[in-house]
Amino acid sequence: MFGQSVGTDVFAMEEETNTEFILIPRHDPSEAVREVKTDTFFNCFHFGPAFERDCEDENEIIINACNFDSYTFGNEMGFNGVSQEFDPVDWGCSMVPPPRLDQFVIDTKTFEIKTRQRVPVIPVDMPNFNGEAKPLKYSYFLGASRPEGWFPFRQIVKLDLETHESIVWDAGDEQVVSEPMFIPRPSSKAEDDGFVVSIVHDSANKAAKLIVWDSLTFEDGPIAECRLGNLFPWCVHGSFYPGYNPL
Repeated sequence: MFGQSVGTDVFAMEEETNTEFILIPRHDPSEAVREVKTDTFFNCFHFGPAFERDCEDENEIIINACNFDSYTFGNEMGFNGVSQEFDPVDWGCSMVPPPRLDQFVIDTKTFEIKTRQRVPVIPVDMPNFNGEAKPLKYSYFLGASRPEGWFPFRQIVKLDLETHESIVWDAGDEQVVSEPMFIPRPSSKAEDDGFVVSIVHDSANKAAKLIVWDSLTFEDGPIAECRLGNLFPWCVHGSFYPGYNPL
């Protein structure tokens, strides 16, 4: 208030307390809300695909989560709200460890965690994928790997959530990429049939551009580039709405 503090000052992490998942029924209000305990602390801002999976004699809930093993609020993304100083590289080097992708399997009979696996991929965050609450094999992420630290983001990552095979596109030095957006191809039948788009902010040339990939041939690199003019603030999140026309 009055420029003396910032909103994140009201938050704090209890890292001595283990993290829990809260499972809230979406369709049957008579079902109980479940608390699923984990064996450690972590902080998750962004979830990847999460869905129920039928097994032979039991059901499971699969959760893909981008987790920080520790987290201290303040100076988010390198911006000091009081002094107005901005140093995103230092924040990603020393303030916060990089986000890592973990896959959790929850038993829906006992509501206990059966397994937790750290996916062998570079640090990733801000996932985007085709659909909600349904089994998915692929997801796209921001890659958080730089020689000097993990932030700002400079990669787009396509990840196979089953085999953990990843394809990494690197924008290069002095480039920052926005959250990738998956856009299904009209009348597509395959989960991964569509396009991926991201805005790349070029700090060296003070310019921005929209990059487009064919998701089925992501490994071949972008198929189109649309220049957006002068550099503008980083695009953190976005959505695609078919048929939207602002005019």
